[in-house]
Amino acid sequence: MLDAAEAIAAATASEIDGVPDARLAAVPDARLAAVPDARLAAEAQLAVAKVKVHLDDVPPEAATRLPELGGASAASRQRNLDHHWRNIRTITLHNPVAHKARVIGQNLLHGTPVPANAYV
Repeated sequence: MLDAAEAIAAATASEIDGVPDARLAAVPDARLAAVPDARLAAEAQLAVAKVKVHLDDVPPEAATRLPELGGASAASRQRNLDHHWRNIRTITLHNPVAHKARVIGQNLLHGTPVPANAYV
């Protein structure tokens, strides 16, 4: 699972890395280059949404298994491993995967543009 997660994240990062470079190459004036190309920004948002949908279960699963691997001592207050689990769950709940999946599906099926708000 970790290898797949790393491969997906690396592929998406490489895709997103090209967005600023493409914009700088297209616009010689550096002040205008700071404004992202709408098409490239939408493609980047769609790529990130796909990563979110594919990998959303990985961090909570890893955080859940961490105390299982460490045994009873892993649950100690001193180690505070439950803190990591709570942080991960907070992040996943503030950016629900169901919304990302809907956006991806509407884009694939109907060509619906990706919303400008990255959290929708």
